[in-house]
Amino acid sequence: MVREVTSWVVEACDIPVWSKMTPNITDISVPALAAREGGAHGVSAINTILAVTGVNLKTLRPLPTIADGSIPGGYSGQAVKPIALRMVKEICLAMPGYSVSGIGGVWNAEHAIEFLLMGANTVQVCTGAMLLGYDMVQDLCTGLSDFMDEQGFTSVEQVVGKSLPYFSTHHDLVERQEAARRAKAEARKASSRDNTWGKENIQDETAALTTNEG
Repeated sequence: MVREVTSWVVEACDIPVWSKMTPNITDISVPALAAREGGAHGVSAINTILAVTGVNLKTLRPLPTIADGSIPGGYSGQAVKPIALRMVKEICLAMPGYSVSGIGGVWNAEHAIEFLLMGANTVQVCTGAMLLGYDMVQDLCTGLSDFMDEQGFTSVEQVVGKSLPYFSTHHDLVERQEAARRAKAEARKASSRDNTWGKENIQDETAALTTNEG
């Protein structure tokens, strides 16, 4: 369905078309791939997360209550950023080189940079600007410039996807931890052997190391 709708929209206009991805799905890379096959020039992720904000314990009505009823609404803001980062990562790993615009909980330059590091080419802000005002845009620009200077990046393109190679699997990380524990244990043994040298009579220790009983 995403592929067909996207294809129709792309054919009906003469401007770039970006398909916005819902997070209310098991695997967000599936509709993203379909959007690309349908001709979308890129995707943006994520849209708001369906949520129930609470329940009025006096009236027993879900919140927000409108005309004595309610429906799950779109949850946005800083709380959704970890979910958005994960989903942007999944799209970018599944579709290397495809244009992705990161959305979700961007409040400052650091947040925007995190989306770039996850593979997003651009970053969008809505709730942050609504609550903090347009002045936050200057912080985004200045913070990104300072970060690039500190890290030695000369273009935003160099930042995009820089953190993706560090993702692995549970199995691989367990093996890495075990290898690190073994290496640490061996280092402790070596240190222990070094510390015991010289505790006995040095002449006897030297003799023990150099005696040829053959």
